[in-house]
Amino acid sequence: MNGPILIAYFREEKLPPYRAALLAAGVPAGAIVPVSPRSAEAADPAGLVAAAAGLLLTGGPDLQPALYREARLPAAKVDEPQPGRDQLEWDLLAAAARHHRPVFGICRGVQLLNVFLGGTLYQDLPLQLPQAGPHGRPGAAGPPLPQPAHGLRVPAGETHELARLLAAPGVEVNSRHHQAIRELGDGLRAAATAPDGVIEAIYLDSPSWWARGVQWHPEDLVADPVHRQLFVQFAAACGLPAAAHPGATGPR
Repeated sequence: MNGPILIAYFREEKLPPYRAALLAAGVPAGAIVPVSPRSAEAADPAGLVAAAAGLLLTGGPDLQPALYREARLPAAKVDEPQPGRDQLEWDLLAAAARHHRPVFGICRGVQLLNVFLGGTLYQDLPLQLPQAGPHGRPGAAGPPLPQPAHGLRVPAGETHELARLLAAPGVEVNSRHHQAIRELGDGLRAAATAPDGVIEAIYLDSPSWWARGVQWHPEDLVADPVHRQLFVQFAAACGLPAAAHPGATGPR
């Protein structure tokens, strides 16, 4: 597919790291098209995706619990809903599924992918899973995103490409979220978890639709070859040969 890679976003100031990560993976600048609820193109999400090579779902505020068939927990510290963004990205994702366009979800994006496929979320990790380690919350005091927060564990016997990448020695990830995947959606598999068991990376077990996601923010860690390779693999799935990528050297 020769179309562009769509970046679904909401706040303009959050775009540069995602764009830079795709550029670092060898994606031409002209093949990156940001889309937000304010974009003129947002009026036809299905048409956008039909002409696109892939879809990148970015981070942001919490999804509405109604999307995964739950009421908002009164004690949960859940963000105010953004129904316009939720609807647009749901429509983009639905079109990507229909047209078999590759999807890579980051933070909120991996949660949306999971919910779209029927999964559920922890609305508030400190409330619902207090035994979990610290994962942080956007806007909370803590280390800057480029600073690693914890390592990863790959499930025993997991041999998927994503799991093999993340099993490289010494891989660490940043962490600034308070929600996480609870029940996996249909066809999704966990490629890696945090040491406390919270799901950190998923892939869709399907021969016809490439869909993956991670809970951390690899766009802030692309100086590391493992995190850069996440974008290289996505770009390759979108039709850019892996050999064309400057960062396509694999794990450490």
